[in-house]
Amino acid sequence: MSAPLLDVTLSPSSEYSYHVSATNSLGSTHGPRLNFIPPLPGLPAVYPGWVSGITPTSALITDRINTEGSEVAYEVWLLPGCTEGGCERFGPHIVATGQLAAASVPTSFRVKLTGLVPGQPNDEYWVTATNANGTSEGAMERFATPKLG
Repeated sequence: MSAPLLDVTLSPSSEYSYHVSATNSLGSTHGPRLNFIPPLPGLPAVYPGWVSGITPTSALITDRINTEGSEVAYEVWLLPGCTEGGCERFGPHIVATGQLAAASVPTSFRVKLTGLVPGQPNDEYWVTATNANGTSEGAMERFATPKLG
């Protein structure tokens, strides 16, 4: 059984949040709450991404961008967390860049992060995308690296 599609009009530059719930015979569960801001018309849209393959020193980011029919340059930013006291050891920095060809549907890309510090509970990343009309910034996503051993 699938849920009905809702036709909702969103306002550009207003922040929205959502989460996905699933129910089966064993009970219900809820996914994390994700936030997004619809871009202004013509700007690329950066969708919420996800992190997989997390090890103590690496992780794989998967994200999607709607290029709005124009070539897009993207940047992946990382803000490393700390193991103690919520401090930030380093400021945000670019860990990957790339180009996406013009497309009429969202295009996925992956970035392998390496050299991460084991046991970091609050590593955060976000994606920016720039086309001829300007730049959009995706929502900040958080992940944790496990401790060694």
